[in-house]
Amino acid sequence: RSVNIGYVGNFFIDNIDYDTIIKLVKENKGTNFHFIGPNEVRSQTNNLGVQYNSIKNIRILKSQSNTIFHGALYKEKLVEFSRELDAMFLCYYEIGSHPTAPVNSHKILEFLALGKVVISNYFEDYNLYNDDLIFMPKKNHTSDQYIRKFKLVLGELHKLNKESLIKKRRDFAKKRTYEISTKILLNKIIKNH
Repeated sequence: RSVNIGYVGNFFIDNIDYDTIIKLVKENKGTNFHFIGPNEVRSQTNNLGVQYNSIKNIRILKSQSNTIFHGALYKEKLVEFSRELDAMFLCYYEIGSHPTAPVNSHKILEFLALGKVVISNYFEDYNLYNDDLIFMPKKNHTSDQYIRKFKLVLGELHKLNKESLIKKRRDFAKKRTYEISTKILLNKIIKNH
């Protein structure tokens, strides 16, 4: 069976590294890339900002034989659909490499909550979990280093998708929900007063 990789998000935000994603898709023709989220021109107006080359880049991706664009999926459908995926990926600009690069991404915890292998650009906040819960190239990586890391992880999916590792990723995410984080923060504040 072919490998199925997913990305969920708004395709018009300005921190997506489309050059790397396009190269990644072209170099991994045996992998199906599933893109879930707003991707039509009418979806372009949003409060998150617009990457002006997004329309062109989305067209390039849609023209590839190994990409499938699903549009927005409701939570239940997304969770159900994710069972078919072997891994999740995100590819933003790394902090310091581009003015719009994000410091962190809430997506990582959401992807981990699905139990999926997560392949990402480098985020300092997850450095301690690299090559364990999340798979990232080293800090200050190039597109080629990201793609190399992606291919290495693809070669290990049979090991990385064991039930025990799926549970480990889900447990990690559960311990870091907003509700739990808020309680911990409130307890610290109360304790310090």
